[in-house]
Amino acid sequence: MALKRFKPALADCQQATSLQTDSPSTKTLIRLARCQTALGSSAAALSTIRAVLDLEPTNSVALQLQTKVSQLENHQANYLAAMKRKEWTLARLALDQCLQGIEGEGGEIPIEWRIWRIELELARGNWDGANTSAK
Repeated sequence: MALKRFKPALADCQQATSLQTDSPSTKTLIRLARCQTALGSSAAALSTIRAVLDLEPTNSVALQLQTKVSQLENHQANYLAAMKRKEWTLARLALDQCLQGIEGEGGEIPIEWRIWRIELELARGNWDGANTSAK
């Protein structure tokens, strides 16, 4: 995680939780949720955070991470709604907020979001922007 290599870190965290079959530690679960967040897997991260909060309802790190992941999910929903309404400027703003949330963690941009950027540029008629986004 410190090296911002979240895919291998995610695998390590998943392995650690499987080894702690009786009751994974909250520290392990929080690391797992951070990796999931950095990779754009907000639904999985929220599920993991709920497991932490079931064990420790007042865990401040989990509560902060839950807020951040919920905001990320809201930005994703805003993007999809704006695209449906063909409000390109709002869609771009929502997508940029998604990207900032991931990049702030040093995470990798999910392929789905990269495709969203291309689709958005194509919908706007910005062929150069779509080509740049595809690269």
